Amino acid sequence: MARAVETGAPLDIEVDFTTAQGELRRVRVMGECEGDGDTPAALVGVFQDVTERHALEVTLRRTADTDSLTGIANRAAFDRALDSAMLRAHEQGTPLLLALVDLDGFKAINDTLGHTAGDDVLRGVGRVLEAPWLKGSFAARLGGDEFAVIVDDPVLATSMSHVRRRLEEALRFPIAMGGLAMVSAGTVGIAMLDHDCHTIRDFVHRADTILYQAKRERVGERRRSDRKTAA
Repeated sequence: MARAVETGAPLDIEVDFTTAQGELRRVRVMGECEGDGDTPAALVGVFQDVTERHALEVTLRRTADTDSLTGIANRAAFDRALDSAMLRAHEQGTPLLLALVDLDGFKAINDTLGHTAGDDVLRGVGRVLEAPWLKGSFAARLGGDEFAVIVDDPVLATSMSHVRRRLEEALRFPIAMGGLAMVSAGTVGIAMLDHDCHTIRDFVHRADTILYQAKRERVGERRRSDRKTAA
């Protein structure tokens, strides 16, 4: 309003508004200065309630950015969030971690317990990745049984091994269906943003390489354990 008075430019803004009865609304304010010559005398315009339209727009945006099964962000939202997080980290010199999650034996759960159980597992993973201890980290489902977490909390982001260990512990939970029970688990690969990493593709590739190596090591450990059990 002050800028409209000072410059004579039309006013067109949207703001949250609380009525005298304490009801929260969204309003659009449009107006322009009127006066004699260069001297403004009044602001004349319209005060419009756009609460329903604004709520619909928010819902549509949220739907477009949300994985319908797990309720966390989808791949498109992840790409934007990671790009912004990398830009902030480089500008501010703050640490940033990218954790990629790949579920272990997810196909076996689907084949043995059915797709309903598989969907329960995916929803469970979504809840794990939004746990309070992650302190607002950005969680997303990239597709299938692949997930990602962007960790920008300054304390967590300097504790890479702790984050990986705690995530893998939380990702191990039982799932039962039709009298049968199995255990869901996941492998985590974490990379820290380096000063020479400037693209989403490069950062994801680094984390994915670490994840692949962790998967290979886990398979090797399982085979060694099976041989010991057989002996």
